[in-house]
Amino acid sequence: MGSLNRAMQLIRSQIDHFSDFGIYANNTTTSLHNDYVYKFALPFERIDDPVGSTLLLQKYWYHSMTISFVYFVTVKLLQRFMRHREPFQLNRPLFFWNASLAIFSIIGFIRSVEDTIYSLYYLGLFPSMCYTIHPYGVAAFWALLFAISKIVELGDTYFIVLRKRPLTFLHCYHHIVVIIGAAYGGASHAAHGRFFVTMNYFVHGIMYAYYACASYGLHPSRCQQSMGNIYVGYLIYGSFALLFIKFYINAYFLRPKQRFKQKKIE
Repeated sequence: MGSLNRAMQLIRSQIDHFSDFGIYANNTTTSLHNDYVYKFALPFERIDDPVGSTLLLQKYWYHSMTISFVYFVTVKLLQRFMRHREPFQLNRPLFFWNASLAIFSIIGFIRSVEDTIYSLYYLGLFPSMCYTIHPYGVAAFWALLFAISKIVELGDTYFIVLRKRPLTFLHCYHHIVVIIGAAYGGASHAAHGRFFVTMNYFVHGIMYAYYACASYGLHPSRCQQSMGNIYVGYLIYGSFALLFIKFYINAYFLRPKQRFKQKKIE
């Protein structure tokens, strides 16, 4: 029991460490955000109390890990339950599930991309990474729905298990990491989150639309492509990514320190 208590205290201290956000601390607004106002907004596309919503996320964000734990355990239990049972077909429920998430994701992308384009075009890349979305605006509303939708999308895994389809570790890991990241990003008003939200909405819109069609046996025509070309493509673009990261670190982290040392010597 002593070891368990110490482990729990360590976990609690780490959570407290990561929960020191500073945003809206002591009831003061300290969030840096852009002032973009959407030209068209539906009556419900707003956050009436961004301070209250943010403080709630800051207080309970770590329960995203609780949800992730429950999700992982229930998936394992369901796999054991289905081990000697026939798979469910679930074609119609799966179609409506995927179609609903596809429509939601496409709308989310359309409503989120406006803020992203404005930030990049009028403010530039650096301010877009530093100034978060307007806390009362349309983009904030869809960012909140994005975080909530990550919990809903856990249902994908249960469909896979009930239909006895192959379930990869990457699938579960992706769901868990995105839930925790979305909750923490919302609590800290992570400005770079606008890019992830917009990209994720876009990708999921295409992905769920494809899955909705596939659930009724509708597949796109075959593509003349070999696995060798795909692997070579991964290698090329992966090397580009590594070289860019190396350049970024050298240009913005290592060289400024070297210049500072040279000035100090002079």
